[in-house]
Amino acid sequence: MRDRIGALLVFALQKEIAGLKPFPHYHGEGVEVPSTPAALWCWVRGDDRGEILLRARALEKRLASAFELSGAVDAFKYCKGST
Repeated sequence: MRDRIGALLVFALQKEIAGLKPFPHYHGEGVEVPSTPAALWCWVRGDDRGEILLRARALEKRLASAFELSGAVDAFKYCKGST
């Protein structure tokens, strides 16, 4: 599992991480990529999708008093991935 903390969380904790900046909002002619900051990103991975689900639910429950889940993305690698 990988965790990533965002600038919003560091600010809320009144801490500082050198070089950490909010994710920028990009826009140009006919294109817009909004900033989608989050306080904490967790990447739960493994080979057993059932185990991944249980670990993700346990993590969500453990963090529920301090964080609100705003989204989840399920993904998988098909066969052996890219060739």
